[in-house]
Amino acid sequence: AIMAGLGANAVRLYHSLGLDSEESHAGFLDHAQAMGLNVMAGFHTEAANKPDKCPGFDCFETWKNATLQGFHQGFTQAGGWGPP
Repeated sequence: AIMAGLGANAVRLYHSLGLDSEESHAGFLDHAQAMGLNVMAGFHTEAANKPDKCPGFDCFETWKNATLQGFHQGFTQAGGWGPP
């Protein structure tokens, strides 16, 4: 509410995707939507430094899986990405 009151229309999140977290983001995302704030989800990119996660610095599969996991943690509504 404070950010929207100051005129912000978006918030960028750091490390919201890719941390193997089981927590739901739905409450935060629903509140941001109610306040008229767009949310830009950021990836935790530390996996790029781990050869078992990003062999040869190819993180496509790791970040794809992080995105799919995010879908199950509140980043989708009505079967689609973000608000309907």
